[in-house]
Amino acid sequence: MGYRSIDPEEEYEHCFLWDYVYQRDNEMCQLCGAPGGEQHHVISRGRRGITKASNLILLCHTCHRGGNHNFSQTDTEKMLFIVRRNESRFRQRMI
Repeated sequence: MGYRSIDPEEEYEHCFLWDYVYQRDNEMCQLCGAPGGEQHHVISRGRRGITKASNLILLCHTCHRGGNHNFSQTDTEKMLFIVRRNESRFRQRMI
């Protein structure tokens, strides 16, 4: 399965989906721009967030742990906006 066939709203195997998210997010924290990143569910699984590309973002260790998985509503909305923007840009690069 190639990246072109990924539907951001569908669930996939973890390893393939995370590779996709790393590529989409340019392998860097989407809040501070630090290289690398940890996988983060924007809407946590505890709040019924699903493991799909449209709910996943890369955050560096500092940003990920700094939020302590208790991000504000504003932070969550910002991350969802970033994910949508990155998804659009990634799709354009693949054309």
